[in-house]
Amino acid sequence: MRMEWKTFWNDSPQVRDPDPCRQVGRTFRNVGFSDGQLAILVERLLCFLDASPDKTLLDLACGNGLVTSRLAPRFRQVTAVDFSAPLIEVARSRFSATNVEYLLGDAVVLDGVHGPFDCALISAAVQHLTIAQLRSIFQQLKTRVRPGGCIVLGDVPDAERKWNFYRGVQGRSRYGVDLLRRKAIIGSWWRSTTLLELALECGWTLAIHYQTPDLPNYYFRFDAVLRTPDAR
Repeated sequence: MRMEWKTFWNDSPQVRDPDPCRQVGRTFRNVGFSDGQLAILVERLLCFLDASPDKTLLDLACGNGLVTSRLAPRFRQVTAVDFSAPLIEVARSRFSATNVEYLLGDAVVLDGVHGPFDCALISAAVQHLTIAQLRSIFQQLKTRVRPGGCIVLGDVPDAERKWNFYRGVQGRSRYGVDLLRRKAIIGSWWRSTTLLELALECGWTLAIHYQTPDLPNYYFRFDAVLRTPDAR
């Protein structure tokens, strides 16, 4: 059976961890990212998003605002959406900013989010989506992201490098046990070719960017940037 992520991100003890990195799984070997690691991650996302002070950003599955709040100073306005009530509560209380609006809502159902926005971000959350859900998001963003804008998918688990994460016999055994227990560690592993086909189907181009070793989980994650075909 598929993991029920909405239930997990509302009810799991993880979302009430005092460490904001651990709350949203920004960890390496169960240790939260350092400020330096977060800074590298944020600068990479800002580059992909073509950030500037006159632009607007839609941050889908924003979690507790840990990354959102670090992106916000480089944008005019940020709209951030997540379906976890406890995480949105943390975002509003701990990571608020005058130019950020945190909304409780489902990233797959964007009826209350109209835009248009200059760019959109889904960071460390594609692993919680099915192909049908991601297709729906791509289609909806065609009318919510301005022509020439982009969608950035951050920290996508790479199916081609799954065994870099589940290393050796012990790792593969743990993977099998995790499947049986429906334990929430990663979620869906994505092939770059699957994302490319899905993007093209929905009218976007897509470029894969493999992470560099200065990011803790570079050995099994990649980023992707989607643009309209006529974008320069």
